[in-house]
Amino acid sequence: MRRLTAILFLSLVMLAPARADIAVTSAGFTPLEHGTRFVLEMSEEPTHRVFAVEDPPRLVIDLDRVSFDVATPAEADGLVSGWRYGALTPTAGRIVFDLAAPALVSRQFFLPSLAGRPGRLVLDIVEAEPAQFARAARNATGANRDEDPAVTPNAGGTIVVIDPGHGGIDPGASTGEGMLEKDLVLAFAKKVRAQLEGTPGITVRMTRGDDRFLSLNRRIRIARAYGADLFISIHADAAPQDYVHGATVYTLSENPSDSQAAALAARENLVDEVSGAIEPELKEEVSGILADFMRRETKSFSFAFAEDLIGSLSAKVRMNAHPHRYARFRVLMAHDIPSVLLELGYLTNSNDTKSLLDPSWQEEASRAVAAAIREFVSTQPGETAQSQAIGSSSSTQ
Repeated sequence: MRRLTAILFLSLVMLAPARADIAVTSAGFTPLEHGTRFVLEMSEEPTHRVFAVEDPPRLVIDLDRVSFDVATPAEADGLVSGWRYGALTPTAGRIVFDLAAPALVSRQFFLPSLAGRPGRLVLDIVEAEPAQFARAARNATGANRDEDPAVTPNAGGTIVVIDPGHGGIDPGASTGEGMLEKDLVLAFAKKVRAQLEGTPGITVRMTRGDDRFLSLNRRIRIARAYGADLFISIHADAAPQDYVHGATVYTLSENPSDSQAAALAARENLVDEVSGAIEPELKEEVSGILADFMRRETKSFSFAFAEDLIGSLSAKVRMNAHPHRYARFRVLMAHDIPSVLLELGYLTNSNDTKSLLDPSWQEEASRAVAAAIREFVSTQPGETAQSQAIGSSSSTQ
C-alpha cells in the first residue's frame, strides 16, 4: 500500500518560530519510462542536497530557506513507496522518500516562475544497482570512514564512552546565529575526553569524533563493542520559552518525571526518522531473573552517576530548576551499561547560548563532567555484582 506521512520535524530539533522565506506550495509524482519524477512548486530556487540512506533504502532531500504549505500532498508513486516532509530547522526543510527498490536521482533542475506559474524543482529518480546505491549511502553518512570499535585496542580500566549527540545530516538544534548543536556538543565531548586523558584506570572512547550521522541503536552498539562501563550522551536543548535555561541530566525510566522530559524523549527518539535512517526499536534479548537484576543494577548506577554529575556541575554552571529528570530515551536503553543524557543548556536561551560558546565556560564545565566521572569510578568496586552479571550473560548479546 502506498503511504504518505506529513511529519512536522520542527518540534524535533527547534521549537522557535520558523524563519523560512521560500514556500513549497505543491508536490507531485509522475511516471518515467525507467523511474519516477518528483516535482516541487515554489517561488524560487532553494539550495538543496540529496542523500541516500540504507536499510531500508531511502532518499533524503534537504532544502534551505523553505517551509511547506502543501494543501493536498500527492500519494507516493512508482519507485517511491512512501514519503514524508516537514521542517528540519527554523530555516530548512527535509523530504524523505521510502524506496520500493534502490534508486538514485539521475537528473535535477529548476524551472523558474513563468507566466504566473510557480517555479518548479524537478528530480528524476531512477533504479540503481544495489552496490551503487550502497556506495552512495556510505559516502553520505561517512560509514566508510567509521572506526571499528571491535578492533580498537583497549587500554583497560573503566571504559567511559562519550556520545556527542546528532551529527552528519542530523544537525540537532541551532542558535539564532546558526551555530548547530551537533558541532557544539562534539567540541565539548572532545574537551571532556582531553580532561580525562592520562587518568589512571579510565579509558575514554567516543561514538563519533567527526561530523557523521549515527543512528540511536548504532550508538549503543558502538558502546557495547568498546566494552563501556559508563555511557554519557551529550546534547544541547531547545524550548518554546526563551527563559527556560540551565543544564539537565536525564536517566532512563518508562515513566517520565514530567511532561517536558517526556516531550524531549519523544523528539530525541524520532531523530532517526528525521534523518532518514529509521531502524527498528532496540529490543534487549535477555530475560528473566538475570535481566531484571541487571536492569535494576544499571538503573541504580545510572542514578548514582547522575547525582554525581549534577553535584559537580552545580558548582560551575547554571542548572535547570529540576536538574535530574527521567524519561524513555532510546539512546539510554542498554540494560547493561549505566547511561545518562546530559543537556548542557538551552540554545533558545541567550545566556545559555553565550555560555556554551564561551571557551572559559567550556573549560569549567568539561572539567566538572570529568570530575564527576572520576568520582563515580573511584566509588565503584573493582568487580561489581553488575559486571559479574554482564560477564555471565555476554553470550546473549
